[in-house]
Amino acid sequence: MVARQPSQLYQFQKLVSRNWVVFTAIAAVTFALLIGLGVSTWLFIEERDARRRAVAAEQQQIRLREEANRARNNEASLRHEAEAQAKITQAAILLSRNKFTEAEGLVNKIDLPATQPSLEAAGVFRRLADWNVTQGHWKAAADHLLKLVQANQIDKTDMTDEATRELLKVGPVLVLIGDTAGCQHFIEATVARFAGTQNPVAAEQVIKAGTILPMNQSLIQSLEPMAKVAEKSFADDAPSQYSKSSYYFAWRAFALSLFEYRRGNYPGAVRWGEKSLAYSDNRPTCIALSHTVLAMACYKLNQPDRARAELAGARGMIGPKFPNELDNGLPISSDLSGIWHDWVELHILLREATALVAESKG
Repeated sequence: MVARQPSQLYQFQKLVSRNWVVFTAIAAVTFALLIGLGVSTWLFIEERDARRRAVAAEQQQIRLREEANRARNNEASLRHEAEAQAKITQAAILLSRNKFTEAEGLVNKIDLPATQPSLEAAGVFRRLADWNVTQGHWKAAADHLLKLVQANQIDKTDMTDEATRELLKVGPVLVLIGDTAGCQHFIEATVARFAGTQNPVAAEQVIKAGTILPMNQSLIQSLEPMAKVAEKSFADDAPSQYSKSSYYFAWRAFALSLFEYRRGNYPGAVRWGEKSLAYSDNRPTCIALSHTVLAMACYKLNQPDRARAELAGARGMIGPKFPNELDNGLPISSDLSGIWHDWVELHILLREATALVAESKG
């Protein structure tokens, strides 16, 4: 019988029995390492979880603080809004008694975001703006008019002339006080807001509000669709020289005349200006404004004699009633007929035309 070679297990057992001290030490060290690794792993996991819990707790505290701040801010905003609304109501009562100074003192420090748009707020700011105009307080009038624009935005989807009529007052007063940057911002916001209107009266009024200052190419392009809406109304309604609506079409033709002048189409400006003057049911302000634009357009067309004649025609429509300067306000309730902001616009455009046409003298 042939002896087999000892197995590896047998040889290992013999090795361990001969060196049991060494293997016992190795086993002890290995066990200690395993225990240490296990404890370290457990401690690491505990520390990680503790950090996560700390971060979550901190984030929860941040959320709670933010919610508390929002709640405080909302409470302060609601309280501020309630106080502002109460002042608006008190001012409306004072205005019903013609106590303008007291009413203005109440609402002077109110910013419109502090209260919601409303008919009551719009009525207060409208009356205060008109009153300040009569007193020659143009800066105060401008402040009230800007608040009036915000107070009127009860329905932001309204694209009719009911929403645009008040806008005609703002630009002339801003230009008069020298705030051309504010006027430019107002014009851009207004044109953007009513860009989609298909109402010819609203389009006309936005054009009139937007052309009081020279326009850049971007603004011209934004107003072109409104000009098309206004132009189309002439073909649709075909107003005669003696129709009841000729008053409105005279103003629309003036607005298109000024628009064409601003974009450099001087023959078009002359055509629409002459069309405006052709209506019999016209107002002195509209006639004078049309003559003023015609004076500037004729000057640009190298017709200095006609330019001077048109400018003289504008001044002849005004006579001695209209002040050269507006520091002391407008005598709205006495000599001047028409709406006050048309007289202010006339003052501004006459100043521009006079400076331009004066270059042709000599």
